[in-house]
Amino acid sequence: MSGPRGAGSGRDAASARTKRCPGRSPARGLLSLLIGLLAALSLPAAAAAQAVVEYPAPPGSNPGGITSGPDGALWFVGEGTSTIYRMTTGGALTNAFPVPTSSTPSLDQITVGSDGALWFTQPGDNQIGRITTAGAITEYNALSGHQPEGITAGPDGALWYSATGIGKIGRIPTTGGPVTEYPPTGTAGSGISDITDASDGALWFTESLGNQIGRIATNGVITHHFAVPTAGSEPSGITEVPGAGLWFTEFAANQIGQITFGGVVTEYPGAGAGPLPP
Repeated sequence: MSGPRGAGSGRDAASARTKRCPGRSPARGLLSLLIGLLAALSLPAAAAAQAVVEYPAPPGSNPGGITSGPDGALWFVGEGTSTIYRMTTGGALTNAFPVPTSSTPSLDQITVGSDGALWFTQPGDNQIGRITTAGAITEYNALSGHQPEGITAGPDGALWYSATGIGKIGRIPTTGGPVTEYPPTGTAGSGISDITDASDGALWFTESLGNQIGRIATNGVITHHFAVPTAGSEPSGITEVPGAGLWFTEFAANQIGQITFGGVVTEYPGAGAGPLPP
């Protein structure tokens, strides 16, 4: 998927990221990254190096989005195999559930819904998937052109997702429909990438091409767009750290950003940008 990037064509931005970093999805695991960064700052170099443990994933799976499930295990998408995998916190792979109608590759992000099931996005198939902890999968069609990527459980109990293909925010109830898009006309932003729920009762999303962080209320009204200071930073993954605001990745700037509910943005150098403080 190449060509010029247009407003609302966040999938183009995602394609560019995939070309530079094969098999890697936008950072739904941002919280893990932040925890790891804080741990690295607080530990001696030798101890920090030993803090990371890696476990093999199935060959060709190209792991993407990951979340902790309601059963205490880790659930992740295999972008390369169109499969949902379950792994224990000890690193044992226990189950592999192929997605019935998914093309390869077509999976992106995964989250836990208010109904106790896991919900995932299929941008290439323009679908939202649901899987129970027993492995039963149901797929629902998104609206035309949505190409869903980021997904989160909203404070209203529904699932909210980034309709990256057309620059809108999508909402799907746990019953599977009807699907709604916001705003009804126009776009929510340029290059919408990821979305998360927040303790202020709203949802916050990244605009990788617009270089902004957006906020949408559960009534579908987009209340704010906050500019990221570093030009062309391509904000990507976003999550809330309780008591510390929202944190997001800046893919092109190699930085981590923090934004308060009032819209104040602070940026920090990412790993590899320079030596860590002693």
